[in-house]
Amino acid sequence: MAEFKTKQGMKISVSFKQGNHTKKPFVFIHGNAQNDTSGKVLMDAFYKKGHTVLSYDLPGHGDSESYSDTYPDDKVTMDTFAETLNEILSHFKIDKPIIAGHSMGGMILLEFGVRYPEKVGALILIDTSDISPVDANKQIPLKDIINNIIENCGKAFEKRFKYDYYTSTEINEENILGVGFKSTDPVSLQLNFKATFNYDVTKKLSLLNMPILILRGKDDPLMTKEMTENMHKRIPHSKFVEVEGGHNWFLFNKKLAKEILEKNYGLFE
Repeated sequence: MAEFKTKQGMKISVSFKQGNHTKKPFVFIHGNAQNDTSGKVLMDAFYKKGHTVLSYDLPGHGDSESYSDTYPDDKVTMDTFAETLNEILSHFKIDKPIIAGHSMGGMILLEFGVRYPEKVGALILIDTSDISPVDANKQIPLKDIINNIIENCGKAFEKRFKYDYYTSTEINEENILGVGFKSTDPVSLQLNFKATFNYDVTKKLSLLNMPILILRGKDDPLMTKEMTENMHKRIPHSKFVEVEGGHNWFLFNKKLAKEILEKNYGLFE
């Protein structure tokens, strides 16, 4: 593990392993209420193929420093996360990586991609969206649900610690959010949720000319098939694959995650 400090002075925990310089580096960005152990199955798979790999804990998650209680709500946006990613890639001299992002992590990498398309080698979008799920998901009253979460996630918080999503045999789709709320800084969770409310890169996707793989669990209630298909249509050259499982399918079916990577690895060579 390495520690990186942003320009604002926030300490970010980074996992970094050097691989073969002839292969594109691989970067993973986890979703809200998780940490970088969520992506270990993909990190290991790319590292075994010789890629340099990097992942990190978002602020208030895992071993990264939390936002302070006085951090202004309007200062945390997807732009904020994209700039942190930019700083980390520059610091570790990561050039044109394959970047995978899950859920909110996918929103971050899309924001980064449309800002700095020349810095991206390829994208893997896992159960994510190019527009705020609050605006795009009409099947459930998501804004009310998220506002309730923002108001109450602090009550679920027990202790800051880095939960190992890769090795755990206790988590499932039903309890995974509760596990995240117990172990992740509630102020950071609240700011993350609020950052997704005004997110929309739909009109900028034409800037993305790199290989793009879109993955979605068939039973994901948050990122619906309609939302994902619309994103796929807005990126005509992207490849869309549906798999068995819910929002966190790649965590609970590591074998399937490896198989999907093997079948589509040619996109990234």
